Amino acid sequence: MLPIDARDAREMLAELKGSVLLGEFRSGKPRDSAALVAEMVALSRFAMDHADQIESVEINPLLLYEEGRGALAVDARLVTRGP
Repeated sequence: MLPIDARDAREMLAELKGSVLLGEFRSGKPRDSAALVAEMVALSRFAMDHADQIESVEINPLLLYEEGRGALAVDARLVTRGP
């Protein structure tokens, strides 16, 4: 499944039931979906480059700012394989 490209990431996001929250929702401004796509692609490349060393990666939460303002990983956990 890895690596993914921008098209793959956009398709994955479109499949989410909560994808409506990325657009104009309840008078809110759209979130920076392009930044989210870029983060997904970058993480997939990182995971591929270090597949032999990574057991798992968790980012929670990832804040998405208004369109054009980016994203911020508030907390992340990377578990490595063995020593």
